[in-house]
Amino acid sequence: MPTGEDILSGDFIEVCINTELGEDELHKFSYVEHIFKPAHQLFIETEITLTQNMSISFKSKSGRPYRIWMNYVLFHDADDDEEEEEEEEEEEEEDDIQFISIRKKH
Repeated sequence: MPTGEDILSGDFIEVCINTELGEDELHKFSYVEHIFKPAHQLFIETEITLTQNMSISFKSKSGRPYRIWMNYVLFHDADDDEEEEEEEEEEEEEDDIQFISIRKKH
């Protein structure tokens, strides 16, 4: 397997961003973000934002396996906050109901 410092002559690696908006092929998109070539810079620093239904893939022209290292930052999604708040509200409502039922027993 090639190391992180060499891409075989005649080969290249595409970094692709994929989007799936539906089940059929008409709703699936892919575009090339960057291409790594032999004897070229093998390190890039870029900012890519992936949202729901998006993914990143790496494709070698020859199909040979390469090791790829990535550093990334996972940002907290605002939608997650809304779901957590709803769950907390439901838990509080359950607590209130339990409290009321306990008071009724006295």
